[in-house]
Amino acid sequence: MLATVARYVRLFNVLLYASVTTRFAPLKTPSGLQRLVKSGHLTADEREALLQSSLGHNIVLEWIFTLLNSGVADGRLGGGNTLQLVLANKVTELRATYASIPDALSGRMPLAYTQLVQILVDVLVISAPLALIHSVGGFGAIVGTALITLFHASILNLAKMFLDPFNNNEYGDAGLSINVLTLMQETNIGSERWRKGAQWVPPATRLRPTAVEERQKKRGTTLAGLFNLGGI
Repeated sequence: MLATVARYVRLFNVLLYASVTTRFAPLKTPSGLQRLVKSGHLTADEREALLQSSLGHNIVLEWIFTLLNSGVADGRLGGGNTLQLVLANKVTELRATYASIPDALSGRMPLAYTQLVQILVDVLVISAPLALIHSVGGFGAIVGTALITLFHASILNLAKMFLDPFNNNEYGDAGLSINVLTLMQETNIGSERWRKGAQWVPPATRLRPTAVEERQKKRGTTLAGLFNLGGI
């Protein structure tokens, strides 16, 4: 079960970023899903379900939540109703968080504003030497132009990064954008970290058999006392 949850987490991560970036967008196409099947991240039946539903990462999140609920119901996960409530809250929080990503990308400022700022910065940088040379001299004009170019060009690049954090439109250097590959790698590693870490634990951390026997004996004594009390 834990291995299946980890696989679904990786699949959800891949399809989520495939829906908000152009670099990984081919992964949500039929051919991209077929490659995921060949790599073991997806089964053939799951691929068909994804193609028929067209819900992408949203349906994968439903699979994760259904699997966790099934695990609690049949005893594979202990915790009962309390654990189910916690899982429901966490899944709802995750859904609200990832749903805000495409909303933020769709509600950004118009591209024309960025182009206007680009023109203004270019005009300012070009006209800076002509404006400074008469007041501060040749050397001062060189230094002043360099400073103006550095600050204004840097601010413009920062604005482009905020406008297109995933570099989908390739406004500038890819090094200024969010490295989605690193985010996916961290999530993929985290999906297996706790499962592999719990495969073996030191004997000192395990529940002692005597404690289990004492608990069962105490429980049996309590039940016997209740029956005797009922007989009286």
